Amino acid sequence: MVSAANVGPIATFSPRGRRHPAPRGFGVYASFGQRTADGDHSGSILRQYSQPRAIAVSFVGQASFRILASRYIQVWITAGSWLSSVTHDADLRASRESVLNRYDVIVKRILVTGATGTVGRQVVAQLLDSGAHVRALTRDPDRAELPRQVELFRGDLTAPETIEASLRDADAVFLVWTAAADAFAAALARIAQHTGRVVLLTSPHKTPHPFFQQPNPMASMHKNMERLICESGLASTFVRPGMFAANALGWWAARIREHDVIRWPYGDAATAPIDEHDIAAVAVHALFDDSPGSAEYMITGPQSLTQREQVATIGEVIGRTLRFEEIGPDDAQRELGFPRAAIDMLLNAWSAAITLPAYVTTTVAQVTGTPARTFAEWVRSHKQAFGRA
Repeated sequence: MVSAANVGPIATFSPRGRRHPAPRGFGVYASFGQRTADGDHSGSILRQYSQPRAIAVSFVGQASFRILASRYIQVWITAGSWLSSVTHDADLRASRESVLNRYDVIVKRILVTGATGTVGRQVVAQLLDSGAHVRALTRDPDRAELPRQVELFRGDLTAPETIEASLRDADAVFLVWTAAADAFAAALARIAQHTGRVVLLTSPHKTPHPFFQQPNPMASMHKNMERLICESGLASTFVRPGMFAANALGWWAARIREHDVIRWPYGDAATAPIDEHDIAAVAVHALFDDSPGSAEYMITGPQSLTQREQVATIGEVIGRTLRFEEIGPDDAQRELGFPRAAIDMLLNAWSAAITLPAYVTTTVAQVTGTPARTFAEWVRSHKQAFGRA
């Protein structure tokens, strides 16, 4: 039986047409203007990018090739066929004779909302790396600073008529909602007209741990949004991250750049900070999922760490001794500069969790196959943010 492993060495071409040697296996160059598609020895990996225009395939090997639709490509490794180049044509059909192996690839068109945010940028980057055609909805495309491969659309989720173009032919939507709750239903209705799948970045309001069960307006909003999505009939995934590791940037980075002392409440309250890269990895997995129905993932970092331990970890990574100085709730309300609703929510959550380890899951590893990154690893990747000014 002929397999990808015993097809001879091939040549692949970069988007600019330069010839490069390729490893033993098979390769296809589709002139999407972004990347080549390639396979490993087992034939288990095949990736390509989107916006199909002319398809130019050039290789030495044994293959038949056909295009069923603008986003659906099938490659067969067969005996005794030669294809130097073809032009994109929805009616193109190649012979099915002697088909010995087949690889199916779907180029997903995915709309990312919140694409300029902490998680959204990671989602965009990982989608591009996975071969999706990425669209980003933003109020100001000129200031988005996203990779040039991303198709930018100007729009506002609170004005559903402005998101129409970005949704057209979209296979899935990554949804981050930061607007008023009463605008969500209209935006969702518009989304449901164009796509069949939504991945919502939401909160762990169902998690049976005191930290997540305190009164929380954001959790109440997310609960209602999830209900509306379920009622819409859309296939959906709810991604529920716990405490973001990135909160350390807003809470402590500026103070650490200037001082060696962190004045903060509830130093012994534990959380399991999760890296935004891991949040995005779970979301990307869900965006590529074609199964019907709904799923939800409660995701955390791999360790229960008190706030005192988190500050100490930052110090260890940056090579400084940082001191945690406990302050009371009243001092926190005066000193930290948070909006009253936000600080009250956090103080309630930390107070409720003061004697308990954090809620920790292994969901990131179960979904992605890669363990969640530790807080120390997250700090190392953001080390410059904590350096001396």
